[in-house]
Amino acid sequence: GLLDLDHKSPRHLIESLCSCRKVGANYLLNIGPTAQGGIDPMQGEIMKVIGQWMNIFGEAIYNGKPYTRCEENRNFILKSDDALYLFFFDLKITGSANVVVDNGSFGNYAFENVTDRIASIEWMDNKESLEFMQTGDHLEVKATGFPYGTHTCVRVAKAPLA
Repeated sequence: GLLDLDHKSPRHLIESLCSCRKVGANYLLNIGPTAQGGIDPMQGEIMKVIGQWMNIFGEAIYNGKPYTRCEENRNFILKSDDALYLFFFDLKITGSANVVVDNGSFGNYAFENVTDRIASIEWMDNKESLEFMQTGDHLEVKATGFPYGTHTCVRVAKAPLA
């Protein structure tokens, strides 16, 4: 039989999900059954990968509402009743220059129009605390890169409200 080998990547789907939530939209991810009524094995595995991402960051997706975004890049913030969730795209992997390709970025990220005061910021995946400075409605976060051997496509930090 004929094969469909042109699948969207988990990165594309995760980034699309996040971009939809940035503006408060829902993301309907549909997979169709095969002619025999089953699930295509590749589509099933991609759904598992997205499920792994949601196990780590789903709280931000489900509880966060549109808040503010950084105009010069794709990063943005969602807000729940008790926290801000900061979404970071295109972060680098940290590690030796001999094994890590130099693409993406890490360092200081600025978010404007942040009127809420926060107490702390930490990555949701490994609970690492992040340095930040908040002055007026300007929030600057020192975002660390992914630990070598890990990458979640989009990384989310949680900042409980002060």
